[in-house]
Amino acid sequence: VREEFLSDPDVGLFLLGIAFSRAWPAIFYSIVLSIVLAFVYLCMARFVTKGLVMAGLFAIVVSGGLSGIFLMFTALHGGADGITGSGDEGISLISGAVVLFISFVTFWVGMTWNYSISSSIACIKAGCECIWDSPSIVFEPFLHLAIKLSVLVLSTVGALRLMEYLELDTATYAGETSVRVSMHYTLLGKLMLFFHIFASLWIFEVNNCVSYFATSYASQMWFFAPYDKVTKSKESPPFASCQAYSVAFRYSMGTIVYGAFCNVVFRPSRMFFGAVFYSMQTNPNGCAAIIGKCLSCFFNYWDGFLKYMSPYAFMDVSLNGSRYCKAAYFATTTMDHQTVAFFSLHSASWLVCFVGHAFVAAVGGIFAYYMCKTGAFMERPGMEEFQNDFYIPRPSLMGFIAAAICWIAAHPFLVLPGHVSDNLLFCFAIERDRRNMLQGVVQSASYFTRLTTCTGRDDQRQHQVGSTSAHPPATHSLLEEARMDLSWW
Repeated sequence: VREEFLSDPDVGLFLLGIAFSRAWPAIFYSIVLSIVLAFVYLCMARFVTKGLVMAGLFAIVVSGGLSGIFLMFTALHGGADGITGSGDEGISLISGAVVLFISFVTFWVGMTWNYSISSSIACIKAGCECIWDSPSIVFEPFLHLAIKLSVLVLSTVGALRLMEYLELDTATYAGETSVRVSMHYTLLGKLMLFFHIFASLWIFEVNNCVSYFATSYASQMWFFAPYDKVTKSKESPPFASCQAYSVAFRYSMGTIVYGAFCNVVFRPSRMFFGAVFYSMQTNPNGCAAIIGKCLSCFFNYWDGFLKYMSPYAFMDVSLNGSRYCKAAYFATTTMDHQTVAFFSLHSASWLVCFVGHAFVAAVGGIFAYYMCKTGAFMERPGMEEFQNDFYIPRPSLMGFIAAAICWIAAHPFLVLPGHVSDNLLFCFAIERDRRNMLQGVVQSASYFTRLTTCTGRDDQRQHQVGSTSAHPPATHSLLEEARMDLSWW
């Protein structure tokens, strides 16, 4: 009877809510640890980027492999909670298989995409150069994280409240002296929970889009700022991120909300088809060709609509104030057709971000699992005993949930260099595209710009249109490589 009761999906969801309500101290400590690790990663990325990436790959492969083997071993001995028939055996088995698969994929990526990782490191270094040259950009992830964690707490409390409302059915069978109790959610309860989850994801995406807008606004102001060759830095405007948030809330909030809705709805299909399309272009092989033939009917949907539904739109929204659909089309076509080097230099930079995310999430998940299993750092002795009031069922699942939350908490810090380098390449593409149009105007006005004593203008301090020399060393190296690729094209 107990096994039949615990195997019910609605009962499992209810027990998950109970476990989460008891495990929140462990999850909170893991979130704090993930934020510290992410900020350290951001601080060190400028100097030892490749070392961090390789160390992260090694840590993910080793820790993932050992954790997967351990979870699959515990699945054969009653699961992570040690109680036979509780349903944790299957969860531990699935969790171990997923962890081993992630470890294998990470190892394969590190071995086969070494050149792409080396190319993307140039983007990360250029992004870090802009970040530390403009301190306001460093402050932005903390503001983003404060809003995100506030929304996460409120949405989690709301979800737990909705998960409490179950209907109880009691039945007494002939020849039995006991009463059987079944628990289930009504259709209305499931719809309310689904709506709550979707609304929470939408709010999360609005927060992400506002952050992307602010990062784009601040990095674009830095890109077009005058360059001081003596200090090898730029005169970045003060409080650029605060100005960006003010502009976003005053003038572009409707565009951001609409864009966030499109990102939430189309992101799963965009990620899937984008990965397949990118693999076919970069690694042509028999397997990719077969998959491409099977999914060829969907590529028109990808080329005509889906690939434009990306956060890249907010680069143009912050620069030109365009509507979302117009900005999405313009930004994507600009990076696609005018900046060919974008794909060779930055398409694989997601690997660097993935390594950082996976490392932080793995450390946070393992730390939370250890605390839920043993009660360490929680001052709750005897938590591993089933009769204890603070006992946490299914600790392996709590470890996965903690890893997902740590991924979310570390996200603002780990994607910041990639977002900034996106904007540097986008600004370079815009500048190069408009150079021919402005060249005649610049030449006709060259006589007047020489009269610095009368006009107050100095040619040496003017930003050089279409040039890569008016930037700090790392940014100059990135844009020079992009310029060479564009010249070849």
